[in-house]
Amino acid sequence: YRLINKGGVDTSAVAGNQLGSFYIDSLFIGQWSDIDIGNAGDDLAGCDTLLRLGFCYNGYASDISYSRFGLNPPSTGYTMLAGPLVPGTSSDSGVFDFKKVRGKRNVPMSSFAHKASDPPIGEPPSNDYDRGTGRWWKMLRGFAPVGTIYDADIPYIHPPGYPITSFPLSGDPITASGFVDGLGTSYSLSPGDRRIMINTGPTRLAPGDTAEVTIGVTVGLGG
Repeated sequence: YRLINKGGVDTSAVAGNQLGSFYIDSLFIGQWSDIDIGNAGDDLAGCDTLLRLGFCYNGYASDISYSRFGLNPPSTGYTMLAGPLVPGTSSDSGVFDFKKVRGKRNVPMSSFAHKASDPPIGEPPSNDYDRGTGRWWKMLRGFAPVGTIYDADIPYIHPPGYPITSFPLSGDPITASGFVDGLGTSYSLSPGDRRIMINTGPTRLAPGDTAEVTIGVTVGLGG
């Protein structure tokens, strides 16, 4: 994805050396997806901070949509291959326009957000700035989609004794260890319809500047 700030030159930037209203000082970019693994009502979600990956998988060993063909349900997700390019050290290197750039680096995945089709972390309402846009703004920064844009940011509920992070559901679903989905608790809902979003930010985007994000889609099918 390539995003260009085409706001032009803000004349208010001339007076008093101000940045102007077209200057974006806190740009967050999120890859959202409503991943349905066959039957949409029995899915789970998770993230891998090392792989910069957000993913969904089936909540049970079989799924009606795949069992018709004798297949196990797959898992699929999105990987943050390269976030926006920002200044770095002389030893750093980043990628822009599929070319290596020395002295700069790519912002990594900065948070993971997830939601279900129903409360307590359901879909933000549409046509509603306070609760709709406000909750998207919270999720872009790794907070739970609750309250309004004027309310304090609230982290996702974490298991007792776990440090609060911007990466909920970062456990290992293969070994069922750590912070995993599907336990039927306040912090780990029962299998259902899941939506995920991997985010990167914050960065800045002045008029005329370009931000580029490279996302990979991955799918796996176990034995």
